[in-house]
Amino acid sequence: MSELMRRVDARQLRSLGMVVAVAGACAVGAGAASGSLAGAKHSTDLVVFVVPRTGSVGAALEVIDRSGHVLRVLSKAHFGTWAHWSPDDASIAWEDPTGIYVEGADGSNPRQLVPTNTSCRSCAQLSFVWSPDSRSLTVGSAGAKGNQLQLVPIDGSAPTVLVGSTDAQHVFTPSWWTPDGKSLVYGESRRTGIASAFLRTLTPATGKIVTLWSTPSARGFNAPYISHDLRYWAHVKELDQYHQQVRIVDKSTGRTYVVAGVNPTNLNGWAPDSKTLGITASGGQILTVSPTGAILNRVGPGEQFVWGRDSSELFIYRANYTQLYTSENGKPPRKFFQAPKHDWIVSLDAN
Repeated sequence: MSELMRRVDARQLRSLGMVVAVAGACAVGAGAASGSLAGAKHSTDLVVFVVPRTGSVGAALEVIDRSGHVLRVLSKAHFGTWAHWSPDDASIAWEDPTGIYVEGADGSNPRQLVPTNTSCRSCAQLSFVWSPDSRSLTVGSAGAKGNQLQLVPIDGSAPTVLVGSTDAQHVFTPSWWTPDGKSLVYGESRRTGIASAFLRTLTPATGKIVTLWSTPSARGFNAPYISHDLRYWAHVKELDQYHQQVRIVDKSTGRTYVVAGVNPTNLNGWAPDSKTLGITASGGQILTVSPTGAILNRVGPGEQFVWGRDSSELFIYRANYTQLYTSENGKPPRKFFQAPKHDWIVSLDAN
């Protein structure tokens, strides 16, 4: 199930060993706190990746409307496939094992932007996030040796190397851009050797790099979930064999808040407006909490959820990832999408 969790959490985080799997806010879309942004704008279409529970035949990355009707299929690869809408909703980019592709929101002008480097067998899987201006993708594991973080324009012009290394074993993984659009949060690790891992920010205009968090070992650590504005850091503290506690640190004041009365099984990540943290508690209950630890909304049962981009909507996975529910502004969830029989929903991106 951990691989599924990585994919679900993933816009905001592609896997960098384990750093991006656990260190950032879910970079798919935005989210919903009770009472936030009542006049939310929703687009017509979403993207879901649905795969069969057994075998590899029948997987599809699909564009669907809000009635669940399939409008078109982007990829039929059965693994390593996910997609993100551009911030301006004008384009969609997706990745499958053959590379990264982009097309217009209406399906126009599909093209491969970054092919998989088949000559580099040791390279990590490509990863990407959109740039704030929607004109480029920030691509990790790029370059001939897979050890660069590049800014790749979608018009086909030459990429710019943002971060690179002389070490061919280095992996750079983009996580998200800060809300002001000035700094990129990214993960850094090595594929072999010393299993250290880092989460850093890069400000391209100045070239300044700041280390947010690091660990000497990429295994067995309790990495924080960091809000998009970098202010709030949430982590789980183990109390005993059966009980854990969510703690939130406000980096601007130094204060620590405890989410009282909640035994978490998973942190779903911060909403893009950084005002709400999603938690899956014991018994499979979805909760949203404020940065001060107050419970805002008890959404109900679910295995996981994905924030919608405007922080007023969330999409909840239920029935062992075969059903998708949506909740807006803290309202009771309603059923949105049912996966075909014997399939399950691996990822979703909502604009």
